[in-house]
Amino acid sequence: MANLSNIINTIRSAIYGRDMREAIAQGFELCSENGGGGGAVNIDKTLTLPDYAADAKVVGDKFTELESTIASIEPGLSRAEKDAILAYFAEQVKIHPSLNDAYQVIYNLWNVAVSSVSLNASSLSLAVGMSSTLKATVLPENAYDKTVVWSVEPDGIVSVAQNGTVLALTEGTATVTATCGGKSDSCTVHVEEINYYNVTKNFTGNVTINNDSTSVIEGYSYSAILSVPSGYELQDVVVKMGNTDITQTAYTSSTKTIYISNVNGDIEISATAVMINVYRVSYNLRGVTANPRTESVREGSSYSTTLNVTNSSEYQFGMITVMMGSSDISETAIITSNPTNTAVISIANVTGNISITANVVQKIGELNDCSWSQISSISASGQAANYFSVGDTKTIHLSGRVPQGGTGNFDTFDTDVDVFILGFDHNPSVEGKNKITFCIGKKNGKLVSLATTGCNKNIASTSGTSYQCQFCMWPTELLAITWIDCTMRKWALSNDDEYGPSNPRPYSLMGTLPSDLRAVMKATTKYSKNRKTESGTGVTKNECEAHSDYLFLVSEAEVRAVAIPYTEFDQGYETRYDYFKSGNGFNPTVMMPNGSLNTSMFPSGKSAIWTRTATFQSTTNDTTLNRSYNLIQGDSAWQWTDQRYLMPIMCAFCV
Repeated sequence: MANLSNIINTIRSAIYGRDMREAIAQGFELCSENGGGGGAVNIDKTLTLPDYAADAKVVGDKFTELESTIASIEPGLSRAEKDAILAYFAEQVKIHPSLNDAYQVIYNLWNVAVSSVSLNASSLSLAVGMSSTLKATVLPENAYDKTVVWSVEPDGIVSVAQNGTVLALTEGTATVTATCGGKSDSCTVHVEEINYYNVTKNFTGNVTINNDSTSVIEGYSYSAILSVPSGYELQDVVVKMGNTDITQTAYTSSTKTIYISNVNGDIEISATAVMINVYRVSYNLRGVTANPRTESVREGSSYSTTLNVTNSSEYQFGMITVMMGSSDISETAIITSNPTNTAVISIANVTGNISITANVVQKIGELNDCSWSQISSISASGQAANYFSVGDTKTIHLSGRVPQGGTGNFDTFDTDVDVFILGFDHNPSVEGKNKITFCIGKKNGKLVSLATTGCNKNIASTSGTSYQCQFCMWPTELLAITWIDCTMRKWALSNDDEYGPSNPRPYSLMGTLPSDLRAVMKATTKYSKNRKTESGTGVTKNECEAHSDYLFLVSEAEVRAVAIPYTEFDQGYETRYDYFKSGNGFNPTVMMPNGSLNTSMFPSGKSAIWTRTATFQSTTNDTTLNRSYNLIQGDSAWQWTDQRYLMPIMCAFCV
């Protein structure tokens, strides 16, 4: 009814000198006030406005101009409203014949004549007692009066209801006729005294059938086509005859057609209309093509595509990620093992929107030939294991000064050392995914330690040669030692809020690393066990403490050649590194700053690591070489005596 005000205003301006003018306008206004579509219309009241000229100007063609406007509001007027307006208009034409042209314009627009009536069947065969419903189609769709009148000739053989249902009464032949607007169509009905069977439809959802018959004569055939609206799927179709499931022979799923050649029992048809969910497939590809590039997939169906690197002579896959809904399904969806240039993606059962992300990196050779930027890109892609192997090495150059333990002097690194891969995505639930863990270092293929630790209560030991005590690991508080507070972590390895790879602490091991390596290092969450005494209770408890480091030591559990007993505090925080699980020993020798190796001062297999309890430990043997403390692999007993230990330190980092 949105355009009703337009027609009212136009009628007002078109009619002159007739009390009729405002009555018509009032009629439309009443329609508008009642919202149209069957609202009550009071058209009996005639208004005369004194400010309108009382001339007898013939409206005539003025109303022709209203046709488009009237047509646009026609759906908003009920038939009762149209009848009321036309009836009042006709009465006014009798009084004012000059309004006849205007009346005819609206009458012809609204009172569209019926052009044809057609039935859905020209003949029916029914058994006595059977019924079938005829459907009459009246054209045009906008015919003003589409009321169908049903009749039958002769009487007594069949009856017909006003909804078109024909009931067979007795044997014979009759003609059923549907009439509307002077047009008609007929159906010949043959009635026999024979057996018939009922047809029952059990539909769930919006399932329709093109055969409305509720019964079929014995021995006759039965056919029907099922359908569902666009966006729906026909499922669970079952056809039974006489309680026997005949779906396999009676139903053709490709055409949704039911056909029974010889009906000999009651027919029961069941079907369900199920809405089809369609999921989007999006592609975020750089240097990669997808074929086929399907844009949408139906729920429950399969999906597959093949990714190819566009320039495979210079590039190979960097990252491939497949998401379905909010889940990363790359591990199962990418079915090509270690894809380099071609990757097949296959999803057997689609249950959500699919997103495929893939990019390329320059083709690479050995780990040692790659830049740290390339290694970082491959690591971030989650495909590192496709390019490198555990134990692969890369040479770096150490350059810078580090302290000589407690001597106040400095040693200078100016030497090459190898870093090697300990594993990929180590303990990802704690440490994060898409990481390569490297260990420093190797020299001439042998495990070496870059520095040593010393501890003499709160001071660094100066025992032995100067290079043996480059880094110290004493606690800031001896009886409350924690890895987080120790000088090794903060000073030697440069793990502090102020410092890090981009701003290493002066005279730290971090500061000697190449700048291109430091630029791609990732912080990694680790946990160490600490003993803490609760204030006021005196109770000492073990607890795991999280810390985020760029350079870090590895734990006892991560390097042990054999499994160690876990406590409840260790569970979930540590797993074995792949390098050591492969049978490689943890027996480093000491590398002096000039690059030479020395093993005479250090027992085989002793190296600084985290143990399960972060307090000093020692054997009862007072021999210096066999003594160790909490961060040295291999011992378990307690001792709180003066200690001087110089042990190799090896640390790790992630890219």
